[in-house]
Amino acid sequence: MKRRPLILLVILAVVSIAARADDTSTDILRWQELPDLPNTLGVAGAFAGVSGDALIVAGGANFPEPLFKNGQMNPSAKKVWWDDVY
Repeated sequence: MKRRPLILLVILAVVSIAARADDTSTDILRWQELPDLPNTLGVAGAFAGVSGDALIVAGGANFPEPLFKNGQMNPSAKKVWWDDVY
């Protein structure tokens, strides 16, 4: 008997969340495709943030030489850290 109010509360919460998910009138997030980074390989571990309407991407690292070649570790593959800001 003591669990019945808790179960009803959980059901009410799930129903209200589901009802809000269908509401598209609120425009909380705007998604748009941005241009590619000038670094064609891309970078991992970069710092990213938004200032006004601009996306800022700074730093990061990648492997200009493939890490694996012919199924083997590539000894010439070195990790390169970038200090570029886009």
